[in-house]
Amino acid sequence: TPYVPIADCIDEYSDLDAGEIKLIQVALALRGYNPGPIDGIFGSRTTRALNAYERGARIRTSAPRFINFSTLYELDLEC
Repeated sequence: TPYVPIADCIDEYSDLDAGEIKLIQVALALRGYNPGPIDGIFGSRTTRALNAYERGARIRTSAPRFINFSTLYELDLEC
């Protein structure tokens, strides 16, 4: 199947599902940012890890429990 970035599969206003959150958590963990358990829950540890990653990558920081499209593209995840 062709590669499709996850940011192209998520509607700007839709909530992330547990599977998408797990992908983000794994991507953060692989980059050295501890999102807590890989459980598909966008909790405080995932938010802290995400914001730390964004600061390190010089991306505008996402609001709590949200993720910027630029961050999704930077994480280079497939859907």
